[in-house]
Amino acid sequence: MACQDKDSTAQSRHLHPRKTAPVITPITESLTLALLPDPSLPYTAMDLTFAGGDSLCAESEQGLAQLSSRILTKGAGKRSTTELQDFLADRASAVHAHATRDQFSVSARFPSRFSSDILPLLQEIVLAPSFSDEETQREIQSQIAGIKSTEDRPLGLAFRRLFPSIFQDHPYGYLHMGTKSGLAAFTSDTARDFWHTQRQSTAVLAVCGDFNTQDMHDLATTLAHSGLAQYPPAMPQSPPSWTTTPSTQLTLADRNQAHVLLTFPTEPLDHAATSGLKLLRAILGGQGGILFPKLRDEMGLGYQVSAYNWQAGQAGFLTLYIGTQPSRVDEAINGFTSSLRELAAKPLPQHALDRGASLLLGNHFREHQTLASRSHETAKHLNMGLPHTFSRTQLRRAKDITPKQLQSLIKTYLDPASMFQLTVVP
Repeated sequence: MACQDKDSTAQSRHLHPRKTAPVITPITESLTLALLPDPSLPYTAMDLTFAGGDSLCAESEQGLAQLSSRILTKGAGKRSTTELQDFLADRASAVHAHATRDQFSVSARFPSRFSSDILPLLQEIVLAPSFSDEETQREIQSQIAGIKSTEDRPLGLAFRRLFPSIFQDHPYGYLHMGTKSGLAAFTSDTARDFWHTQRQSTAVLAVCGDFNTQDMHDLATTLAHSGLAQYPPAMPQSPPSWTTTPSTQLTLADRNQAHVLLTFPTEPLDHAATSGLKLLRAILGGQGGILFPKLRDEMGLGYQVSAYNWQAGQAGFLTLYIGTQPSRVDEAINGFTSSLRELAAKPLPQHALDRGASLLLGNHFREHQTLASRSHETAKHLNMGLPHTFSRTQLRRAKDITPKQLQSLIKTYLDPASMFQLTVVP
């Protein structure tokens, strides 16, 4: 019997290997290696995330960070785009790059048995990308097509124009995908020069899954010795100014519905109010949110009521959204503002906060089922100077918020007097 128990325990360990604690190691002053071992699957996810993105661009270079990320993986060393993609496809692997308003990431996803093939390729992409004229022009046209597609969708148009409408004199206010005329002026040299600057910025290499620890240390050390992540980037020191214009209206013809976004200035991600703002978004938005019954069931204004919480390193905002009939836009705005005044006047019941905290917890665990989501988040947070436990800490804090504390947050951040109104009408 004892022998059977021992065999059963050994089999259980084999079938359900345990994750071990993350190991965070500074390779240099500007490059950090974060290892998140999880041998439950023979798979590896890696994210190399730099500070920078749009924040490294001049106003005349809007869209350049995103364009450079699109070109970066289109050929490296002696490999053409086709050869590189065939190499990855043969190994069921993928390498992508992406830019945001203040970060730039290169990611790799691959079966662990191909690590000896993918790690040198990732190094080649980062240190010796091709930036060919042909691929540059192809990606410029693709990004221009993406702008057209985005602006042909009401919410796409609304959020594309929201950032330059609310943030003044700061890269957060750039058009992230750029403009058609601006993109047309870029060349392969423009993108190559941007990447040369970007790759020298402070970086974090986060690895999650089944991997050889020494291989990852060797890769990080090689990258550091090759000129990667040499110093903090020259990013804006002051946060963006909030707009003094109370509203803007955009027109998208041949549509049957109007779209209303009410946006409120909040705080950067590292602020003490973050857990409360996340809880507010969970409580306010969706069909189960506290705004839906009044705006939809009582007033019959629309079928979708949503809330969005955006926070970055230097600023944040919370947006309330509804799609409604064009003739009822003013009524929808009044419905939102009257609801917010009611919430500011009287604390919510505890069960509403409990429901919001449960939603946050459920969403967190669902989103963190993949290795890729964990490596991505770890690289993002560490690069911002936040601990790798940041998300879990916010969940714990959100669970402890009282109705009175949430009421105070509503009074502070959801004051109709400070909101910016953006509407898209036919």
